[in-house]
Amino acid sequence: IEEGRLLFDNLRLSLGYTFAHLWPEVVPIVLSFLFGLPTGLSPLQILSVDLLCEIPPAVSLAYEPPERDIMQTPPRRDAKLLSKSLLAYSYIFAGTGITIGCVIAFLSVFW
Repeated sequence: IEEGRLLFDNLRLSLGYTFAHLWPEVVPIVLSFLFGLPTGLSPLQILSVDLLCEIPPAVSLAYEPPERDIMQTPPRRDAKLLSKSLLAYSYIFAGTGITIGCVIAFLSVFW
């Protein structure tokens, strides 16, 4: 039971990390289509960044040690792996902050 709870928690961490890094990859492409800006990264570069820089940290989150009180929490009856709060945090809060930083960095270098 402890391993199952640990796996569930760590998988949620990995998914939240991965979803937070989707906006910074999509928004520059959308901006280039809408405003005619040159693309900051080619598709091959985006794939390289994903494979080399984002997958290892996401995998390392799967090996996080368990919390001390993991067996003290009540069982999850209807818990989903992707909850609305996790998606909102990943896309709205973390993803938007990372995206704004990336767009500002791109525009400062572009101009």
